[in-house]
Amino acid sequence: MSAEQIRSEREAAGKYKLAEDAPRLVALTEDNVARVEAMIQTDSNYRIDMDNEKKSPFWIRRMGDFLTGKSRDYQFKVIIDKVVELLDKENSTHLEADKVGRREMSSRIRNWDGLLESLENRKSGFKLIDHLSEPTHPEESGRRSRRNISFASKFCHFSCFYIFNKGEDAQDNFSIYDGVVAKALPAYLDYYKEKLLVKKIDLKTVKKKIKDKDYEGYSNAIDDIIEASGSKISRNGFDHLVWYYFKGK
Repeated sequence: MSAEQIRSEREAAGKYKLAEDAPRLVALTEDNVARVEAMIQTDSNYRIDMDNEKKSPFWIRRMGDFLTGKSRDYQFKVIIDKVVELLDKENSTHLEADKVGRREMSSRIRNWDGLLESLENRKSGFKLIDHLSEPTHPEESGRRSRRNISFASKFCHFSCFYIFNKGEDAQDNFSIYDGVVAKALPAYLDYYKEKLLVKKIDLKTVKKKIKDKDYEGYSNAIDDIIEASGSKISRNGFDHLVWYYFKGK
């Protein structure tokens, strides 16, 4: 082993780096998305066994089977309770910070009329996310009410991803609301400013919606940015690429 070999390896790594549109602004390209997807899929922190009952995809697929009438092997409450619990654990959404989050999310999901239709239809899905993001109702003194927009978006995103996994457009219906991505969006809005202004998009209003955690405004901003980039990458690809690039910055 030698310093020369280390230098050679580091130089060779350069050809695998993510391309940038500007300093500290990752380019929205299919090639960049493919590189990040490969890194995520080979990272033991993010690999998930679809048939593992201790992981959310297993229960999300059971939820899909129940909603489509394919199987009723489990009670619906059992399924939704497991989906909520595991999504919360796997994504660190801290539902239990108020000691009622998981219970309230499960109840809201179970009692939502037309759950499958809301996952298939973005406009209806926005209403579901808004509903799940409404303030919780802590019972213990001193516990603060929470708006769980991150969990709400992840529930809809992963539900679509694992239920509609045969090429249906609905698989990519919902972006994940993520604080890292939210902070990066204004930079992309500024980078594509001229193209967005041609479409008469009010950037000031859009940025305010992102700051206010307006999910529909946040999601539409991502769609406008992807369109302006001309890349045709998926919402899922955008989420992963921007999150992976900015998460340590």
